[in-house]
Amino acid sequence: MTVRVVSYNILVPIYADRPEIYSKCRPEFLKTDHRWNLIRSQLEQEVHHHENTIICLQELSLTLLPELELFFRHLDYTLFHHLYGKRHNDFMGTGIAIPASMELNSLSIIRIGDYIHSISKPREKPVNLLTSECDLQKSDM
Repeated sequence: MTVRVVSYNILVPIYADRPEIYSKCRPEFLKTDHRWNLIRSQLEQEVHHHENTIICLQELSLTLLPELELFFRHLDYTLFHHLYGKRHNDFMGTGIAIPASMELNSLSIIRIGDYIHSISKPREKPVNLLTSECDLQKSDM
């Protein structure tokens, strides 16, 4: 079976509400309702025009998560997600939607930065003579 994988960054609405960051974008394109209609249309095309498409999503948010879960359920997809952010970024996270017809044998959610850190050897701390620790208690006086 051939599988197609696509990825979309859907932009956390709380960031879209800051037009100073996206100064070259027309303001109406930053509105969540307008963007959601475009996102929904694009994702529907992916599903209807291509079989066995897995959809990866970046910048999911707590605000859009209920809409996305219902949307994918309507398309007979299962959405798995992991929101790792904080309140200031609407608990931003990632997700993956797979057709319900695909058999899922296992699922593992890792943060790539944590994984890279776990397999990397620790960096040696540079010795700086000006800031190195001294034990002033032990003196030869």
